Amino acid sequence: MSATRATLLRALAAPLVLALAILAAAPMLGALRDLLLAWSPTAFVRLLAAGFLAAVGGVLLLSVARVRRFPGGRFARLAALALALAVAALLLTAFGTGQAQVDAVERAHLLAYGLLTFALARALAPLGRGPALALAALGATLVAVLDEWLQWLVPSRVGEARDILLNVGSTLPGLLWAGATLRWPAPEAWARPLARRALPIAVAALTLTFAAFLDCAHLGHRLADPEIGSFLSFFDADELARARAERERRWRERPPERPSPWGREDYFLTEATWRVQHRNAALAQGDFATAWRENRLLERHYDPVLDVRSFRSGEPHRWPDWQRAEVDRRRPEPLEATYASPVLARRIWTRPGRGAVWTAAALAAAALLA
Repeated sequence: MSATRATLLRALAAPLVLALAILAAAPMLGALRDLLLAWSPTAFVRLLAAGFLAAVGGVLLLSVARVRRFPGGRFARLAALALALAVAALLLTAFGTGQAQVDAVERAHLLAYGLLTFALARALAPLGRGPALALAALGATLVAVLDEWLQWLVPSRVGEARDILLNVGSTLPGLLWAGATLRWPAPEAWARPLARRALPIAVAALTLTFAAFLDCAHLGHRLADPEIGSFLSFFDADELARARAERERRWRERPPERPSPWGREDYFLTEATWRVQHRNAALAQGDFATAWRENRLLERHYDPVLDVRSFRSGEPHRWPDWQRAEVDRRRPEPLEATYASPVLARRIWTRPGRGAVWTAAALAAAALLA
């Protein structure tokens, strides 16, 4: 191995440590967020906003000072920095939710993935500008998928494809920042064949990882209920029945406790809890038909959860007999037989199916590796 290649491997240690830190923080940030929000919701937002502005301002000042030391091309480099700021602002606007607490966390994601992309590009600079920037974007995107996958696994975070899009978009300011501030040496003889091999391997790895994430976090089933209509679930009909029976046996002796941020999320409990929240919201709005239907779905498919006490109020989710009778009396008759529950509609996708996703991913990976 040449000295330059050994130097390249050593240079990759820093972005690798940063990537591992981002992944390790996935469950930790949920617990820290809840702690800060319990202390002061306003202070939480202000603290993250101040940290974001300080970091962006510091990076910008250091970058401008570095560009000023380049002998030529300063205008193009400064224009790239300005474009990086514009892209970052556009991403935050496009992915803004209007919820200050959520948007504050999204700004932290933007900063983390921009920094990771820059660190990867800097480490890979001996491969040449084009391959280094392409591999940096692919590497940061792979970390983004793994990050959201970890967030899907733990109960304190929510992992979904939408957030991957923001993290992937965050690589663009990082690429512009790297292009504006790094020196790009002419690649040596070993660099071009290495880059040609590394690029398809990176794309294949990303394709298979994203397929696995989709399989876990988004692909599910629309199940038919002859009495109510249909509803969405991560489980198929047999899996849901087995999960119900297993939870009924286990929770009879040991009811579930407030989930640890380091534990594995129980998606049977999560599905039922989202359905309870939708049922209660419909009841509060006077929509007795929806409240009755969602409660019947809970009774028929998630019954063990109804006897679990809410982690917030301490009250069981099951309606007392008088409330159930009142809703039954006030719901309109007859109910339409075509009800499709909207619970989890944003999270669970029934198309494309698992077979189609994995077939496409496997064929794409095989073509790239060939």
